[in-house]
Amino acid sequence: IKSPDFYLRGMRYAHILKGSYIKPEISLSVFNYKPQNYDYYGSTSASGSKDVIGAAIQLIFGKQWVYNNRFAVDTYWGLGYGISDVGESDKTQHYAFQLFGRKFPLAMSYGVKVGYLF
Repeated sequence: IKSPDFYLRGMRYAHILKGSYIKPEISLSVFNYKPQNYDYYGSTSASGSKDVIGAAIQLIFGKQWVYNNRFAVDTYWGLGYGISDVGESDKTQHYAFQLFGRKFPLAMSYGVKVGYLF
């Protein structure tokens, strides 16, 4: 973006990527892990591997700032509906979102992104 040739009173420069946004998001999380059980003495035992599948539909709210036309900072959080095949007793976290269980199928995500514009 080029700066204008002239400025009017009260006019401010704003980068096109700067501002607030709302976006819909569909997330799918598929992974395999080996649950480990720890005893009092610190030894572990693995009981095989598990495949975990989860999905979420969320509405993401965010705000992004651009500094010196080169450095971007984006903060966001989202809420929506989520499902997973993990049982209530398992404490497995999905990598794209957080689920609150089968009885209360709320999915939540939040984060900060930092980037360099070129």
